[in-house]
Amino acid sequence: MPEFKIRIRTTRPVSKGEPLTIFYWMGHIGEHTQLRQETIRMKGFFRCECARCKDPTELGTYRSGIVCQNCRRNNVSGYFLPEDPLDIEPDAKWKCSSCRAIKLAGNISRQVEKFQERISKMHEEFGSDPEDDRFIEFCKSFITKTSGISLHPNHWVIQSAITAAGEYLMLHRQTTLSLDLSMYFIKYWKHLLSIQDVLTPGMTRAIYIIKEDAYLTLMVVPLRIGFQGFYWTTSGNKSIKILRWNLRQYSEVSLEDFVDLTVAAVK
Repeated sequence: MPEFKIRIRTTRPVSKGEPLTIFYWMGHIGEHTQLRQETIRMKGFFRCECARCKDPTELGTYRSGIVCQNCRRNNVSGYFLPEDPLDIEPDAKWKCSSCRAIKLAGNISRQVEKFQERISKMHEEFGSDPEDDRFIEFCKSFITKTSGISLHPNHWVIQSAITAAGEYLMLHRQTTLSLDLSMYFIKYWKHLLSIQDVLTPGMTRAIYIIKEDAYLTLMVVPLRIGFQGFYWTTSGNKSIKILRWNLRQYSEVSLEDFVDLTVAAVK
């Protein structure tokens, strides 16, 4: 009888006896614990108790962290996080990581919903006009005014603003994307990838999706000339040499190489 074997390689160190887990409903992988828990309980009829779900900081990424304004006024870093991330009821307690002040989950949810509504409203009003810069300017302003001021810089709502801006650029600005705007979003795509590399390390599907979105957003290709493997485009009076990069062919390229190779040279 033939002997069949399966070899599994992990993308991070695994301790002896540590359970191996998989992710349910890939579409929610970037979302916060409460939404993931709600989805799993509604569709899967169980309560997930993996390391990420049980950790208030979500493996140190602070995806749901809300800035404590009392601590901020005193120049102290403090974030409201759930005492029990598996408790998704409105009266669940969230505690500041520094001053230990308490807020209820329902109040936290309403605060976050207001941020979401602002993004949705601006996207609805200006997110389909290729000639209007107001949606992009709003996203940039939103990120600046909330990151580290109202929300942790890694908060999933900030990611939603970055993603919405990226989708707009991909649809409407692929041939008119300026160098400055390209570099601005390269910085934030790199930031998103660094977060996802903690949550799903290795060349996972979630990281591949972010890289593919970044590729589609930033690869401005109005004209191909010169050396094989490079595209040329212009921004004002500058010529930008951009590396052609097929994500499906080079899926093992590292995060640093991805960003460093995106804009290969500026002349």
